[in-house]
This record gives sequence, C-alpha cells and structure tokens, in this order.
Amino acid sequence: MSRLLQSLLFLLVVFSLCSCKGDDISIVKNGYMNFDQSVTIGDVLDNCKGLENRSWSKFETELKRKVVNFTADIPVKIDLLTPNHPLTTNGIAVLKDIVMGTDPVFQLTLQFQLKQNDSFELIYAGITLKPNLIIEDISVPDAYKSFVDTGQTYSDPTYMLKQLYQNQELVPYNLLHAIQSSYFDKKEEAKRKKRKIIANAFNTFEFPSDYGRARFVMYLNEKNERILFGNVQKGILGGAYANNENGSTCSFFEKGEINSAGTKFEFNNPSCTPEVNLKDITKAGMPRIVAVSGTIDCSFCEGGSSLDGEYHAVGYLDVYEGRGPSLTLW
Repeated sequence: MSRLLQSLLFLLVVFSLCSCKGDDISIVKNGYMNFDQSVTIGDVLDNCKGLENRSWSKFETELKRKVVNFTADIPVKIDLLTPNHPLTTNGIAVLKDIVMGTDPVFQLTLQFQLKQNDSFELIYAGITLKPNLIIEDISVPDAYKSFVDTGQTYSDPTYMLKQLYQNQELVPYNLLHAIQSSYFDKKEEAKRKKRKIIANAFNTFEFPSDYGRARFVMYLNEKNERILFGNVQKGILGGAYANNENGSTCSFFEKGEINSAGTKFEFNNPSCTPEVNLKDITKAGMPRIVAVSGTIDCSFCEGGSSLDGEYHAVGYLDVYEGRGPSLTLW
C-alpha cells in the first residue's frame, strides 16, 4: 500500500473518531443514567411504549451551553382512561362530554445539558398540550394557552424518565384534571358575564301584571348585549336592551303566533313589521336561535335602538306573581 494511501486512511479514521466524539446527540443517546446502567438512554426513549413522533435535536443557550432536546407525542384516548389521582371517574365522564372532535395529544420534552468531559445531566422534563383540542366551542390554545405554553413541569426531571425506563405509558392525569377544572371556571365566568348583560337589560323592563306564573326561554345576543325572552309556541315574545353609555333603551312584550311553516314568529298588532326567524328547532318545538331584523323603526324601541341580530337560547326565565323573574342559565 502506498504511503499516500496509508496517510489518507489514517486521516479518515481520525476524522471519523472526532466526528463521533463531537456528536452531541449520540453522546446522550449512547449514555447511561445513574439510576440504571443496564440500558442506554437512546434505547429507552426510542423504544418505550406510548410515545409517537419521536425527535432528537440540539441547540446552544445564550451562554453557549450545549443542550440535547428530545420530544415525542403522547396521544390520550379519553374513552380508554381509567381513574388516577387527581382525575376521578366523574372527571373522566366530564372530559368525554366536553371534548369535541379528536382526542387530546400532549408533547413530552426532555432536555440534557452536556458538560466539558462529554458527560451530561437531565435538566428539564415537561408535558404540554398540543393545540389540537376543541372543548365544546372553545378552540385550544386560545382559551387554554397556559397548558400549551407551560403545561406541567417536574422539579425532579428524573421522576418522569424513570417511568419510561420501566416502560410505563405516560398519561398526564394532572393536566387532564386541570383542563377539566379550567373548563368549569371558564363556564362560570361566561355565566357571570351573561347574567350581568341580562340584568342590565331588565332594568328597563316590567312584566305585565296578568302573568301569575310562567316560564320563558331566555335568548341572548352577547355581542350586542341584547335579550329576547318568551314562549313562541304560546305566542309570546319580549325583548329588552339598555345602553349605559348613551342611555338608549328598548323594551317590549308582544303577542303573536308562529306561521304555518313553523319558521317565523309574527306579531298580532305590531307597530312595525319586524322579521323574526326561528332556527334550530328542538323536537319539543322550541327554537334554539331567534334571528331578528327590521326593528329599527318599531315604536317599542325608544330612541331608535334596534334589536336586530341573532339570539341564542341560554336558559329559562321563571316569572312568579309578586316575586319577579328568576333566571336559570344552562
């Protein structure tokens, strides 16, 4: 073999050894954790069950510290969940009711910081929610941003890693419980807002004295802060609106009937001819949506205020003689 060829082969071997030594990801994947010297980190993370879309990457911090980053998806099948603290059987039932579309997917992140002697340390472990979830009509991450941005972190990162070393599936019960709890908090917050709008509108309204006891459906246009209420099946529809900024108000309570097609409510003696369309009719004949147009010139709206818009059923309004109305929101 020529001296030139021998030199080239020697340089190639040296280059290969240097390249392997400098491969930060390989250093971590081929390394061992102190709590288990029987298997490499790479063999565990690349083969343990319950993880999908595994990915290895590396980066440097602003202070030039080298970090190897491992991420993987944790899909959760809500129908297959079993109770585990803090998520109870009832909590799982709630999740089944409120989660729409696809099941939630979480992301596991592990970060290993390299040291000068090619040793390393696990410095971070966390689970976050991927923005694929829809809870009723709320899209994540808009309403659940904290679960997407920060999620659940561990003060002792090895706690999570030890579960993977035992080939245990990671189920983020704490996060699932937090999502369920946050849903109820947001629902109560939404109810408080609706109650405030309805109470403000009712400041302009007085029920006729000939109603001893009656139950009406409450409809709300939350954007424009206006309400409708009544029982169109029995031929009654009312509405109210109050604007605290300019003092304009609107209040009416009229009788009428549903047309033969069951799609419109028509007033008996209106001062104008508004169009009241009934949509999303239930089996019991109650419209979940009432769409109103053409009220701008109606005499029951003082100051030219308009009740035009789409109103959605949000609860029941019970009227008791001598006691006033009582609101129950769904």
